[in-house]
Amino acid sequence: MEELFPAMMATLWESSKNITNYSHIVPGEQSVEYFEDLNFLHTRLMQLNSVVFIEYIFTERLIVDIEYYTELLKEYEEPCGDKIEYLLSRGSDSFEKHEALFLKEVLDGIIENCTLINAILATVIPQEEE
Repeated sequence: MEELFPAMMATLWESSKNITNYSHIVPGEQSVEYFEDLNFLHTRLMQLNSVVFIEYIFTERLIVDIEYYTELLKEYEEPCGDKIEYLLSRGSDSFEKHEALFLKEVLDGIIENCTLINAILATVIPQEEE
């Protein structure tokens, strides 16, 4: 489980850069699925913040929130990672076990949403010519 937070951060960081740079060119036929995935990612980031408590006020501006919150997570990556590692390793009572399961589900959900978003954006990101 120690690798879960770094994996989530790497995927989120890549997605955030792609979202910021390429959201405006997602074709209409993919836009519904894309914005549903953005909405789920936004919700997962709010859930993550309920655990790590970075001072950020989420708005309804999905792309802006995802970009800014990702930058804050990157800035505080080490203390957040330490806290998440600690919370995932606990489990001496029922509450701690459920809290760890919730956190794992949130991190897995962020990775899944980022993967789906990156797959959609991969179809519109210009490929470098070789």
